Amino acid sequence: MTQELVMDATAYDLSRQTAEIMRRYN
Repeated sequence: MTQELVMDATAYDLSRQTAEIMRRYN
């Protein structure tokens, strides 16, 4: 696994968590 793929996976996970949090508070 290259570092780019790891960063993409991390960014995707963060955005997914952020979307869940925003959904909870809206």
